[in-house]
Amino acid sequence: MTEDAKPGPQGDWRPSTLYALGFLTLIATFNYLDRSLLGLALPAIKQEMHVSDTVLGLVSGLAFVLFYSILGVPIAWAADRYNRRNIIAVGFAFWSLMTVLSGFVANIWQLAIARFLMGAGEAAGLAPSTSMISDLFRAGRRPLAMSIFGTAGAISGIAFFPVVGWIGEGHGWRAMFVAAGLPGVLLALLFVLTVREPKRGAKDELAGRVEAPGVRETARFLLGSRAYLLLLAGATFMGASLFGSVAWTPTFLAR
Repeated sequence: MTEDAKPGPQGDWRPSTLYALGFLTLIATFNYLDRSLLGLALPAIKQEMHVSDTVLGLVSGLAFVLFYSILGVPIAWAADRYNRRNIIAVGFAFWSLMTVLSGFVANIWQLAIARFLMGAGEAAGLAPSTSMISDLFRAGRRPLAMSIFGTAGAISGIAFFPVVGWIGEGHGWRAMFVAAGLPGVLLALLFVLTVREPKRGAKDELAGRVEAPGVRETARFLLGSRAYLLLLAGATFMGASLFGSVAWTPTFLAR
C-alpha cells in the first residue's frame, strides 16, 4: 500500500502536503490583506483626493466586488480543467501587482481601476485552492485542512494589519500598498517553484467511477435546494456586514 493510500493520518499529513496547505493559507492571507487594506487608507485618501464617502464606498466595495464576482465562476471552471497551481500563482502575482500600483495612483479614477483589476486577480484564489486541498487530503481529513485554510482571515487581521498600519503611520498610505503587494509577487514565483500540482481525484474513492455533473445540472440542483438558497442568503448578508465593517471601522475610529 502506498503512503497516499494508508488509512492513517500519516498518509495525508506529510511534509510536502503540509507545506502546500501552509502556502495556500499564506496566499489566502494576502488575499484578505490586500482587499481589506483600502479600509485603513480611506481617511487619508479622503483628505488627499477630496472625495465623498459615497465615492469611497463605491471604490472600496463595488469596484472590487464587480469583477471578483463575475470572474469567480469561469475561473472555477478553469480550475476543473487546467493546472490549479499555475492559476493561483498567476492570480496572486497579478493582484499583488495591482496592490502595488494602488500606491502610485494620482486620482480616484485610477484607484478605482486598480481596485477593479485587483478583484479580477483575487478571483483566482479561493476556488482553485479549495480544489487543490480536496486532492491533497482524503474526505475524512478535509474538514481539518479546510479549517486551517480558513484561518487566513484571522492571520491577516492579527499579524499583518498592525504591520501595514505601522508602515502607513510612519510613511503614508501609499507605502502600505507597496509593502503589502511586493511580497506577493515574489511569493507567487516561489509557489510555482516549490509546490506541485496534485493529481486530480487521488484522494477520492469514487474518482473515475462517477461522472461529474455539468454546470447546468449542478446549477439546477443547487437552485432547487432550499438549504443551499438559505445558506447563500445568509452568507450574502454576513459578507455585506463583515466587509462593510472592515472598510469603514478605521474611518469611524479616526473620526
